[in-house]
Amino acid sequence: GKTRATLALILLFLVNISLFAQREFESHKRGYIWKHWYGKADLTINLMFSDVSTHDADPLKKITEESRFGFNISAGKWIKNWGAAEINYSRGNLYGFTNTLEVSTNFNQYTVSGLLNLTQLFYPADKQTPFFVTLKLGYGLIDFNARLTDRETGKLVHVQGTESSYKKRVTEWLIPIGLGGVINFDYNLALNLGLNYHYINTDKLDSKF
Repeated sequence: GKTRATLALILLFLVNISLFAQREFESHKRGYIWKHWYGKADLTINLMFSDVSTHDADPLKKITEESRFGFNISAGKWIKNWGAAEINYSRGNLYGFTNTLEVSTNFNQYTVSGLLNLTQLFYPADKQTPFFVTLKLGYGLIDFNARLTDRETGKLVHVQGTESSYKKRVTEWLIPIGLGGVINFDYNLALNLGLNYHYINTDKLDSKF
C-alpha cells in the first residue's frame, strides 16, 4: 500500500472573502489587542490520494472525477506585521475509486495555525500591500467516517467510524501546511486563494484497513 503521508494528502483550494483589512503597520508598535483581527469563510475542493484512488498523476481528472466540496471558517489576529495566529474549523467530504472499489469519507477538522506574510518579510512596507503571499503551518485534529464499497455490486466492503464496531468517529492528529495569496479590495475585504497539504496520522481515511 501507499505510505501514510500519501494516503493523507488533502488539497484544499481556498476561495474566500476575508475580513483581512489593509493594516497600517505602525499601530503594531503600540500593542493594541483589539486591532488586526480577521475572519475568513472558505469554499474548499478536497482531493484524497490513497490506495483507493485512480487519477493521482492527473490533476485535471483528479479534480473533475475524484473531488468533493467542503468549507472552512477561520478567525485570527495579526500579532506582528509579518505574522498571525488563527484557529480553523473545516467540514467536507472525500472521494476516491479504483476499477473495483470506491470510498466516501466525511470529516470535521480543527486546527491552530501560524501564518507568515512572506511579502512583508522580504519586502517590508509601512502598510499591508494590495497583494501578499502567505505561508501557513499548524497542528490539529480530524474526525471522520469512511465507507468502502464494491463498485459493481454496491455492497459494503469495510467501514471506519460510527458504523464499525468502534461505534464512534475515528479521530487522529494532523499537520496542515499551506501556501496562499491574498488580494485586498479595500481596508475591510480581501480575496484569498490557497493550496494546502495536510499530513494526517492514519491509514484509515479510505477505509482500506
